[in-house]
Amino acid sequence: TIEWQLGGPGSSYRFPNPSDRFYVQHDATQLPNGNILLFDNGFKRPASEGGNYSRAIEIRLDDERRSAVKAWEFRADPDIFSPVGSGAARLGNGNTLISFGSRKMHDQHDQPVAVLEVDPQGNERFRVEALQLDRNLDKRSMLVQFWAVGGIGSIMGETMLRAPAARLRTGASVADGQQYWKAVQQQHREHRLNRYRALHEALISGDFGGPLARSTFDIHLGDRALIYLKRPCDADDAQAKFFLHIFPVDEGDLSPLRRQFGFDNFDFPFYHHGEFLNGECIVERPLPDYPIDRIRTGQFVSGEEPQWKAEFPLDMPR
Repeated sequence: TIEWQLGGPGSSYRFPNPSDRFYVQHDATQLPNGNILLFDNGFKRPASEGGNYSRAIEIRLDDERRSAVKAWEFRADPDIFSPVGSGAARLGNGNTLISFGSRKMHDQHDQPVAVLEVDPQGNERFRVEALQLDRNLDKRSMLVQFWAVGGIGSIMGETMLRAPAARLRTGASVADGQQYWKAVQQQHREHRLNRYRALHEALISGDFGGPLARSTFDIHLGDRALIYLKRPCDADDAQAKFFLHIFPVDEGDLSPLRRQFGFDNFDFPFYHHGEFLNGECIVERPLPDYPIDRIRTGQFVSGEEPQWKAEFPLDMPR
């Protein structure tokens, strides 16, 4: 049974101050002192209560008066509006880890997505922002979502898995950050291009044998990966989204959510993963590590029949 509810039409607690209400909240936790810490996204917050802005808020519950009152909050300066996702977590050192993890689609490109460590006085002790460099990459959606996970004493000291092309210095400006990420992107692009050039050469020389299926794209089996190749090819050929459905030998290898469908869904857009090489399209997609029975793949336009599809068995052991 529900013992109590905070917020919504059936709230067990009233808000004496309307501005303490929260909207489309995420990541609620009860602190050792009994207060509730959450990320208040503020989506569709009434203008009378401040309109669209996001914050972390700690709420004190008065069980005798059945009231809820703000005990602490943090709002970025200037305000950041993260309409979905995001989070707030109390760290072991008493600070609060806050992730402004999204921005509104289309009309708020200049608002950052950011992770902040904030002390009890509201001072920022750490801040990192994710920058969107190419805003024309996908005009359908400019929404970024992430959560930062708390329950730790510090968010510093991670081990770098691969050295970046450049190192961003402490206190760097937005322009410095853009230059840094452009260098990192260039490094990643060169790495991917080299990978695809090697794959393309192996395909042309017949190292992978013949294709598993032929359609608009020829589909080859690489090193536990599918390789799609079209010759010749232009941007229109790769514009429609690819669907990739993996049917395992044992449905127990699927997550509980996917078992009702009987396959894993690894749909992907070409522009995130593929490359154009001398008028040809090539894209590699890794396969899961469980035994595979068959694969269904192709391209489709949302709401319409597939442009093309191929289905074939695949004796892929673990």
